[in-house]
Amino acid sequence: MRFIKALFVLMLLSSAISNAQVVCIKCFDQTPAISPLATNMILNPSFEINTCTGGFGQFCPASGSYSCDLTNWTCTGGGPSTYAQIFSSTFGVVIPDGTTAAYLGNFFCKPCSAITDDTSCIVHVDCTLQGVPAGYPTNDPQYGNNTGVHLKQTVGGLVVGNVYVLEFWAGGEGPGFYNEGLFGLDLGFGPIMLKCDESIVSQGDLGNRYYIEFKPTSTSHTIEFINWGHICSTCTEVVLDDVKLYPISQLSSNMTPCSPLDTVNYFTLDTTICEQSSVTYLGKTYNQSGTYKDSIIHTPTNREYYTLNLTVVQCVFPTSFDTTICDGKSYTYNGRTYTQTGTYKDTIIQGPFHIDVHTINLTVDPCYDLFVPSAFTPNGDLVNPTFKPIGKNFNPDTYSMSVFDRWGTKIFTTKDLSKGWNGTYKGNPCEVGTYYYLIEFKFNNADKSEQRKGDVTLIR
Repeated sequence: MRFIKALFVLMLLSSAISNAQVVCIKCFDQTPAISPLATNMILNPSFEINTCTGGFGQFCPASGSYSCDLTNWTCTGGGPSTYAQIFSSTFGVVIPDGTTAAYLGNFFCKPCSAITDDTSCIVHVDCTLQGVPAGYPTNDPQYGNNTGVHLKQTVGGLVVGNVYVLEFWAGGEGPGFYNEGLFGLDLGFGPIMLKCDESIVSQGDLGNRYYIEFKPTSTSHTIEFINWGHICSTCTEVVLDDVKLYPISQLSSNMTPCSPLDTVNYFTLDTTICEQSSVTYLGKTYNQSGTYKDSIIHTPTNREYYTLNLTVVQCVFPTSFDTTICDGKSYTYNGRTYTQTGTYKDTIIQGPFHIDVHTINLTVDPCYDLFVPSAFTPNGDLVNPTFKPIGKNFNPDTYSMSVFDRWGTKIFTTKDLSKGWNGTYKGNPCEVGTYYYLIEFKFNNADKSEQRKGDVTLIR
């Protein structure tokens, strides 16, 4: 099995590492855009173009109440009870740009544990929310479990390594939910957990204007917003509006760009390993499938966030079978030949994560036996001309054979295994018919005598 253990280590190479750089994340208590004159690379940024009627409609296809679409945007995830919908000013919430906003309604989720309203894991780091464990937030199946509901748009024409600004407004849904909520933003390298504040017009709540600088790692990135639901009974869900993406060269002069020292790096490692093996990541060892998150905070403005997506699969498929051979014979399996009693293991690699381990339980048997023919033909053609048994693994010194006719007359006897009855008695050919034999012998290493009785047919 040493070979298989070595193979487990090699299989750790089946992984993919990705990272992208977020230079900084900032949020402001304001509704106006930071760079209103920038050329926006996002299409339909305020969701004004849609097929919803009357300023209302649910836009996620997974929902049982799905009724309309937001042009240039795609909604995925959620479930049959998801109620992501268009919001208008008639709902009493802030609409920063135009007359509509997108509300990612998805009921109540659990952000930290299976306990309702448990938000104890959440740690505020500026505008981000850290500490959410792997597999969370999660919701009931009718709301998409831990997948959440996603609203996204893919943008092309990016220059790898250049700095771009993503800004958008995020607010809350209205009366009854006055506490801060949580939503996710994925720029193509894993979700970042962000806060969303209430934005009720009558109370002067403004929500948050987000400002994010990042460096793309490909010429196209998908801007994706995620909501799992209310994280507590009084926490709001996110409402989105006025999404903008533009090169930092078009940043308003009223906004100071982030310092080069303000850096947030996100690293994602996708790894597959075999059962009974493990992987060590950032000094921690993991051996079960799951998503694991860790972080290194160098300074408040220089942070690294790591995500390990680990898949543990069955690699070894064992089978076992028993085989018996006679002494002096051999057994060949998968190119290997065995001649002795024992248990043998043979490994066959079928693929990167498929190893067949066959256990062969081989028994070498003396194969004590004595074969007595049922007929013979002493007719001069030299085919089966004599009657005699064939045997192995017995003591020839103990052998004797006698042949009798139907009246009980002994017509042949011998103690020589090499000699057989030729079908004559006192030199004369016997009649065609049935005759009877008695054979006595001992197997090798046996004390007890054996007997074989039966009849044989003489044919001419």
